[in-house]
Amino acid sequence: MELKLIDANGQVSGSVNASDALFAREYNEALVHQLVTAYLVPTPVPATAPRKPAPK
Repeated sequence: MELKLIDANGQVSGSVNASDALFAREYNEALVHQLVTAYLVPTPVPATAPRKPAPK
């Protein structure tokens, strides 16, 4: 299988050959759902430690 390489401007900049064994798989709806759900969930922002008061 030949895959097109696309640059940052959306233009085809080349191609690469990939083994058909890489993509010759059955469609797994549960796996696709898991990946999309994980991608769409916002990443939690770590809480920062409370600031210590300035010394007097």
